[in-house]
Amino acid sequence: LVERDWYVDGKDNEEFAFGDPYYDSMTGDTCVSASVRVDYPSAVRVLATDVYLDFVVGLITEIASREDVGAFLVTKGTNTIIAHPDTEMLAQTLDTEGYDSLYANVGEAINEGKDGVISIKGDASKYYVALNQIENTDWYLVTYITERDMLSDLHWMEMYMVLIALAATII
Repeated sequence: LVERDWYVDGKDNEEFAFGDPYYDSMTGDTCVSASVRVDYPSAVRVLATDVYLDFVVGLITEIASREDVGAFLVTKGTNTIIAHPDTEMLAQTLDTEGYDSLYANVGEAINEGKDGVISIKGDASKYYVALNQIENTDWYLVTYITERDMLSDLHWMEMYMVLIALAATII
């Protein structure tokens, strides 16, 4: 029992902390152990529970349900995707070959400590990416949209302003 990951992680945690995500062998679902050390006069114990990420996957899927927006949840230490609308992406690392370079570039940005909204290149487009670290974890919620889609409303507004200026000039 003392060799289990949740115990090894938990004995060093003074507050509840999340370990690395894994697939539960009983359910096949993605989950993560939250654990904390509990000190007793005669022994050190670890309190742990599994937190299933299916709710989080549902939220990510809902965020990414728009055609022009994407979202996923990733760990900082291993750059492992732990929630993604495409189930084939679960447990992949951001630097996995064969995927859009957006993922590798997001991984680099996270490793460099960047957060907030930044501009990142992908294979087919340039993206605005929001990197938000989730409190008390080493997880990041990553949302992204192409620069073209983000700025499309501004381009239409610019077109209207030019037309109004042209009409005012003619009048």
